[in-house]
Amino acid sequence: MSTNVAVRGKTGERCSISGDYKWDGYTDGSVHPAPTPAEMHEPIAQHNVFPPIRSTRKACYWLLVRRL
Repeated sequence: MSTNVAVRGKTGERCSISGDYKWDGYTDGSVHPAPTPAEMHEPIAQHNVFPPIRSTRKACYWLLVRRL
């Protein structure tokens, strides 16, 4: 039996799995202003801290898209 569990982190937390992550919304529940296209995806290495969206200076959630 296979279990697909989404790996999600938020700004300020340490990353547990190296990978390509995509923006998955702001932690305050808002969606505007949207991140720039370049900010929608981030490669994040294990043990690094999930970053905020720089252009908006807002904390956000990051969803693992692909392990590295």
